[in-house]
Amino acid sequence: YIYNGLKVELQIRTKLQHNWATAVETGGLATKTSLKSSQGDNKWLLFFRVVSSLFAIKEHTPLLKEFEKYSMERLMVFCYKHDEQYKFTDTLKALRETLKHVEKSNYDKELYLIVIEFDTGVVRVQGFDAEDKEIATTKYATEESTAEEAKKAVVLVSVNNIKNLREAYPSYFLDTSEFIDELEKIKRNCLIKGYTTA
Repeated sequence: YIYNGLKVELQIRTKLQHNWATAVETGGLATKTSLKSSQGDNKWLLFFRVVSSLFAIKEHTPLLKEFEKYSMERLMVFCYKHDEQYKFTDTLKALRETLKHVEKSNYDKELYLIVIEFDTGVVRVQGFDAEDKEIATTKYATEESTAEEAKKAVVLVSVNNIKNLREAYPSYFLDTSEFIDELEKIKRNCLIKGYTTA
């Protein structure tokens, strides 16, 4: 009887919806904001809203009101061009591989500095103990200050945040593979149909 009156939330999602939600969580880890609560970097928020509308078209479900008048072509072009400009897919790919590496190391550090170099495709990961938090923060600030000119993304991730998300997503721990596959299909279709030159 100890569970009498206990309220639970039950979410029923399609596979696409789950892939989208997992990618949003991963994006939130990268931006250190709650994207799922509509907080944080507007570029990421708008990108995920557009992708959700493309997924809605695919599943024959209602689009977000702000995109109801947009054609699928226009949404695909937006998705393609913004991904090329801001490297959302590359960032998600790099984070996916980094998180696998962190898990294999059994979270032996408190903080991880992740530097994703888009030009070379190189991902640098450096771990820091709890007492080295100031050093990690300084290194993060230094890398971040050159991020735009050097075409790279910089993320400083706390192991506690990773573990919390691990508990929330036990079966698909931030595996954005299928979400990335869907994005790459959209981008390929844009190229094949010549939308990107429009």
